[in-house]
Amino acid sequence: MDILLFVQAVIMGIVEGITEFLPISSTGYLILSADVMGFWTKEKVDLFVVVVQLGAILAVIYDYWGRLWQALMGLITGKAEGMTNPRQLGLSLIVATIPVMIVGFTFADEIKAYLFNPIVVAIMLIIGGLLIFYVEKRPKTIIAKEAEDVSIKTALMIGLFQCLALIPGTSRSGSTIIGSLWLGVSRKASAEFSFFWVFLSL
Repeated sequence: MDILLFVQAVIMGIVEGITEFLPISSTGYLILSADVMGFWTKEKVDLFVVVVQLGAILAVIYDYWGRLWQALMGLITGKAEGMTNPRQLGLSLIVATIPVMIVGFTFADEIKAYLFNPIVVAIMLIIGGLLIFYVEKRPKTIIAKEAEDVSIKTALMIGLFQCLALIPGTSRSGSTIIGSLWLGVSRKASAEFSFFWVFLSL
């Protein structure tokens, strides 16, 4: 076994573990880490990201299993304990996924060809941080206190914000939280909606 490769894989795994569930781009930090280490090719990084994010998916399932099951049953049966509008969360998550799927599939080749580089990542990390700071301080009227209160219209708008996450260096959870807070979703509901959506997007 190549010891250097093993150490680099451990470092990349730690970076992924720390950054995946913060409103910062885990993929962006993986790209920057790989560039700093100067060893990993783009193909290796792409493969590693796919594999390591399986761990992130399993972590979300483990931590949010109760709520995920509740949302799924609410969507299927229309009944879920503790939820006033059981189907709403599932429907909103599906709607929020539509814009990013359309844009992602349409421009996948262009994004990979022109945007996967450390300069773009660094710029978007800065912009993302500034946007989170701004939207947190921006006066707003709360229109959804819980994740299941997010309307279909609001979910569609959040989905448009999520398209920003297709740009390397832009966080999936960060773009979801920014969009949610901007549109008047409470901080708690924004974070929860973000975790659910990131699970779907991974």
